[in-house]
Amino acid sequence: MDAAARTKKLETERGQTLPEEMIEDILSRLPVRSLRRFRCVSRTWDALITSPAFEDLHSHRASGSRRLFLKPSWRNVFYAWNHGSPVETIMDNWRLPQGDIFPITKSCHGLVLLRCLDYDLHYVWNPSGNELLALPDRTPARVAWRDRRTHLVYGMGYCSTTKQYKVVRMYDFEHDDGLRDTMCEVYTLDESTHWRPAATRPHACQPLRVNGRQGAVLCNGNLHFLHKHGLDLLTVFNINAETFSTMVLPPELESYSSDFMLTELDGCLCVYHTKPRDHPKFAEPYHIWLLRDYEAGKWEKLRCIDWGSMEESESRLLKSSWIAPLDMHYEYDDSARKKKKKIMFGTGACKVFVVDPDTGVPEVLFSPEKTIIGDCGSWDSLFPAIGLFEERLASAGRSSEEIIFSSPSAQALAEVLTYLPARTVGRLNQVCRGWRAMIKADCFVSAHVHHANHDRLPHIMFTDGLPYGFKALEDVIGTSDTPPVIDEGSRVVCSKPCYGLNAGSFGKYDFVCNPLTKYYRAIPPEDNCENVTCRSTSFLYNDTKGRHLDNGGADGAFAGRVGLGYAPNIRMHVLVRLVYKEKNRATTKDYKLECKIQLVERHDWVEIDPPPRPVADVAPVYSGGKLYWMVDPEFGPRSSAYCELVMLDLTTLQFHVLQGPPCNRYGGGRVSICELQGELCVTCSRRSTNTIQIWAIDRIGMWSTRHCIELASFFPEYSSEETTPLAINPKDGRILLSTGRSLGYYDDEAVELETVYRLGSSMQGKKFVPVLVMDSLVRPCDAML
Repeated sequence: MDAAARTKKLETERGQTLPEEMIEDILSRLPVRSLRRFRCVSRTWDALITSPAFEDLHSHRASGSRRLFLKPSWRNVFYAWNHGSPVETIMDNWRLPQGDIFPITKSCHGLVLLRCLDYDLHYVWNPSGNELLALPDRTPARVAWRDRRTHLVYGMGYCSTTKQYKVVRMYDFEHDDGLRDTMCEVYTLDESTHWRPAATRPHACQPLRVNGRQGAVLCNGNLHFLHKHGLDLLTVFNINAETFSTMVLPPELESYSSDFMLTELDGCLCVYHTKPRDHPKFAEPYHIWLLRDYEAGKWEKLRCIDWGSMEESESRLLKSSWIAPLDMHYEYDDSARKKKKKIMFGTGACKVFVVDPDTGVPEVLFSPEKTIIGDCGSWDSLFPAIGLFEERLASAGRSSEEIIFSSPSAQALAEVLTYLPARTVGRLNQVCRGWRAMIKADCFVSAHVHHANHDRLPHIMFTDGLPYGFKALEDVIGTSDTPPVIDEGSRVVCSKPCYGLNAGSFGKYDFVCNPLTKYYRAIPPEDNCENVTCRSTSFLYNDTKGRHLDNGGADGAFAGRVGLGYAPNIRMHVLVRLVYKEKNRATTKDYKLECKIQLVERHDWVEIDPPPRPVADVAPVYSGGKLYWMVDPEFGPRSSAYCELVMLDLTTLQFHVLQGPPCNRYGGGRVSICELQGELCVTCSRRSTNTIQIWAIDRIGMWSTRHCIELASFFPEYSSEETTPLAINPKDGRILLSTGRSLGYYDDEAVELETVYRLGSSMQGKKFVPVLVMDSLVRPCDAML
């Protein structure tokens, strides 16, 4: 029976309620998880538990009861452990976001700042209550498009005067004239809807040190930032006043180059040096420096680990890619009859050991092998795997979207704005910061995409694949103006809109764009990009030039090489690029296909397992969280009457093979895939009858004929070999067709075709590329703002 039930039973037996003081006293001794459940008992209990006075009382009584949280690199799970107690799970992979997540700060009044390396996201987390809040704007708007090498460091502190938590980020960037500048922005939990500049500007300084493993360190009410060069100074940011100063580091650190980091230990600022697992200096004593006198800037040097005095078998168990001091550990010394202070360390393999500074000999306190965590084997992490936390009722607060839309007036305004065109809303973005925060909110952008495009045919534009080569159909109809055109022998492929974005290819370059907001990002061949290595995964850009295949084309130059989809589990756009490294169509039928994915808001390619079948020279299609490609029939079972498709599930990143409709049974023809009204369709054109048959798949995986386009009456302007179905008009059901020279709507019931635009006779040898565009505000963070 829990405390709430016992209290209720006691009240029932006595026939009267307990005094409020007694209830408050009982509840203040309970863990945070229990208190969060007991808020549902009554409004009175909810008001009591959420009051600032009760939070202070609970924090006072829970002071000193700290535990360790552990995040093994081989599992997406957080565990908790205390000396003498078993390990328990506090957050499993069902509640954790996708990606490699690790702490970058120590606990600040109960809250920890986490970083997701894969998606470059930051979260505020309360380990006691399992509350998680995602921070907005992973990249500052002022530098998102200007300088991708921006050095960005996050930190978190507590303002004692206002009793508010502040997340701080500092970054330096390069101006157009080559000069670098430093900015500092603040996000106040449960108050801010956007990042704001700090009260004062930081001093001009050298680039900040960013290793991905650590944020700014909080100590004595200040955040401390390391610099990439100039090892003698720290930049200090005061949380209360939001002012800046500098601090001198120990001079001995010069001999360690940049192999040192900051932390907080025993209430003091601490510097410790870090080295790789097999570094030759591992034979030397391991030292840390404590800033015992903060005002005078006096550092104390402590010898913590004497590797040379240890046996090889002992040191091998503790050597790790990440070793950091965690806390002071107290043990009772019988001989001296007093508590002995030791330093507690954690490793990347989730091991905990303590060291007596007088002897420098480590003693293992915890190893995960015999717990629910399991044997780590050879697993080791470069990133923090262990941290301390205390029982606190501290709340991470509401998300910025919850704050923005909390008032009825804001909800009414948002409802009106969702029905306006994207260009109009984009201009209203400049009214004030409140409107800008509302318009940039993910929920508003999603709502606008739905309302602005509901039961409407997407905008029709033309492109030649270049950034400023988009022109709307209405701008050329009835005018002397012409759309962007390409040579008939050239090829530009552009996808249908996927949650507001389009992707395509021309030449050796790919691109992703939103033509209505003028967002365009060219994705160059991978050989022009740097090699980027991150933790155990290498985001490597492979060579895609120079080799020609037996079909006469470059290995990357085919229509299906790039696809754009939307991963519903992480709510992000995903680019998928396929590259043939080898392809022998004539004799051996051997091929080597590589597949890489990239989040549109990032620039790192990650290699995944390629599809189990070779893909054809046909543009891929997105539908319902999945991307589809046609299988190259030259490499498949030729005797089969059915075509094949490969499907990539963007949630699991796994490929599957699907059987298509029986297109080959009816005499073959040009087979392709498309998306019509949200359905995956396969089109089969036949030159002999000048018809296009459109197959669609239902929910149980059965294929059936949905449309049959008869073009014999409209030949030679429309031929089945050159005509492509683009979309279906939701109002009258007519099918939009394109030949590259003519654009028209086909009525399959009346067998009528209305041409809405055609190229003039003076444009012989040219063709246009029609693009369907959503009216949307989607604009990834690296767009020009």
